[in-house]
Amino acid sequence: MNNKNIKKDKMADFDAEFVWHPYSSLTEPQPTYHVTGAKGARLYLDDGRELIDGVSSWWACCHGYGNEHLINKITEQLNKLSHVMFAGIRHDAATELVMRLKAILPQELKYVFLADSGSVAVEIAMKMAVQYQSSVNPRRTKFLTVRGGYHGDTMATMSVTDPGTGFSAEYQQYIPQQFFIERPAIPFNDEWKQEAIEPLESFLSAHHDEIAAFILEPVMQGAGGMYFYHPMYLREARRLCSQYDVIMICDEIATGFGRTGRMLKRKKFRIRSAIAPAPLPPIRVVLRQCQRKHRAASLGVLTKGPASLRRDDGSCQGQPDPHARQGPGIRSP
Repeated sequence: MNNKNIKKDKMADFDAEFVWHPYSSLTEPQPTYHVTGAKGARLYLDDGRELIDGVSSWWACCHGYGNEHLINKITEQLNKLSHVMFAGIRHDAATELVMRLKAILPQELKYVFLADSGSVAVEIAMKMAVQYQSSVNPRRTKFLTVRGGYHGDTMATMSVTDPGTGFSAEYQQYIPQQFFIERPAIPFNDEWKQEAIEPLESFLSAHHDEIAAFILEPVMQGAGGMYFYHPMYLREARRLCSQYDVIMICDEIATGFGRTGRMLKRKKFRIRSAIAPAPLPPIRVVLRQCQRKHRAASLGVLTKGPASLRRDDGSCQGQPDPHARQGPGIRSP
């Protein structure tokens, strides 16, 4: 056995003994594939085999591995500015990114918040919803969602992930308890029936004064079994959320930016969600609709600190107001 093989075996043994891989047992870990390279949609293993990455590294590599354009642009940026904190600081690359996002997004999604993972993006969206409601409806502290959904692995996002999917069951005593209703009953290609929206309508009618936001994956539930439901459910859900003044969060981490055809599912089906977490490798973005609420304007709801606090007026033309009071308001999550 040559030195190269000895080193490879030592690396494999070390990994098996000390590295805890996601969704694996610490005491009985599953075998791992040793990937030595990747190109396009293919992963190359150390034993010469090739695999097609059907999950695209958990939906994070939609442009393929070894994309020369991305590699060149990343290298160019690293040579200019590799990293700087974003609180109170701006740089042109981030500003240009948001400008280009704004050019392709629905007009009502006015604000962009940059995050570093899908779970964090959804957590930020939930914080935005709670912060908004704390200013206008302080009793609204709970979230409503549908069965079969997956929204992340942080504590708050696990609270709106169906325990039945196996991602959060053992943490139920630690995470906030949210409201769940049955998932949309009509598959994508079946005929729409209005009674399919009745579970949501009944629940909102009875509990809307407790609910800060309704969160769901638009049209497709990924980890919940690749379940595609009828898009009319989204339109009806939007109508009900508007009726009961409940924020609607469309979690597009798995469906957005071309993964399912259009840039955003909510855009394809003309759904106006208030907050839309969406993927953009290697970052995530949280897209926030301007709150067209006269109550928010009268309360001096603040957005996006820390250096320049702004408040929404009724026409969504956020202007600096030195007299606007700072709390409770909406701060940068």
